[in-house]
Amino acid sequence: MEYRQLTAPVALDAYCAWLVEQLPAYRRSWYPLFYALRALLYGAELLHKPEYADAAFPYFDQYVGEQLPNGAFHAKPLNRPMADFTYPEIVELLRRGDLNLADGGSNVHALLQAAVAAGGERRSRYLGAAEKWLKDWVPIFALPTGAYGNGFWGGHKLNGPYSMAMNVCSAFAAYTCITGHRDLIAYAENFVLFQLENGWHESGVPIRFDNYPVPNADSLIVDYCRMFYLLEAICWTHYASDNESFRTRVKERLDEWLAADFLPRWQEGQAWFNMDYKFPLPDGWRDSNIGTGFYWRAAKCNGIPYLFSYYLNHIGENQALRQRFEAGVKYLSHPLDAMMQGVASRLELYLSIQATGIACLTLAEGCQADAAFAFFRRES
Repeated sequence: MEYRQLTAPVALDAYCAWLVEQLPAYRRSWYPLFYALRALLYGAELLHKPEYADAAFPYFDQYVGEQLPNGAFHAKPLNRPMADFTYPEIVELLRRGDLNLADGGSNVHALLQAAVAAGGERRSRYLGAAEKWLKDWVPIFALPTGAYGNGFWGGHKLNGPYSMAMNVCSAFAAYTCITGHRDLIAYAENFVLFQLENGWHESGVPIRFDNYPVPNADSLIVDYCRMFYLLEAICWTHYASDNESFRTRVKERLDEWLAADFLPRWQEGQAWFNMDYKFPLPDGWRDSNIGTGFYWRAAKCNGIPYLFSYYLNHIGENQALRQRFEAGVKYLSHPLDAMMQGVASRLELYLSIQATGIACLTLAEGCQADAAFAFFRRES
């Protein structure tokens, strides 16, 4: 690793090479790993290095092989193909396991990206597994409002609206882009609209619909990780939608959010976000930072500039955002700066591998405008 200012392609290459070296030692849940796998797929495409995708495919193969008969995916590797599980073992997974929609949505989004990259038999297998999850498992947790619960966690069935389950929207959107079938995108639009209309505070930031330990909605989404999850889901749904009234409403809310919170955190001329910034909470509201550590938040922060790029490419020109996107690419392209955000660092691997993977989403946009999104519309 060279510790000097790099270009976005050189930095992306360096971080992808680092990720490949770390993969054999990774032993935690799928969710942080799948951001790293997304990075390797983008790196393979943009850098013309198919070996990066080759390193990622075995993990997708394992993931698909562990899909439950009802379409669910467990949040943690089971390290056995589902075909080897007995009926009582499958029941026990449902009784006590972690089969949540938030992790699943993020992971299935990555799986759909892998379907595009793989082609052939793998494409069919990955696409079929994603479709089964979207059509058989996810609807169980659909609510009359258009929102979704969060599936199962520790055997706890989470049926109240959950803002972070909006990762399912990213998966619905990716499926729509890949297949051209438009029968699922309305579910993503309805979930996003539920948040935009029922979960937006007058201060300009979203309200967090939470399920832990019981359903509540008394905190605001003002920590980087939940800001990233929600913003990514909104942007991907906007990308896949052809509903002009929906797209207009998204722009209105994003403009509010950018002015109220994102831009104050990143003052003009700064190299990066102010990681110590505290949103001025209105009376009676809690901060969604509760329960997260610094590097968990920092990892997600690395992906926010890639979503600023989405706004610039698909919603409208905004000079303030363009300056910050370009500054963010430069910051994450310097390994010493990026290391402060957990990228290619000596942190515990589950922290550094997700920080690196998510940073690569921003670097992909720095390599080629709209790279992250256009990938899903390319010919396989």
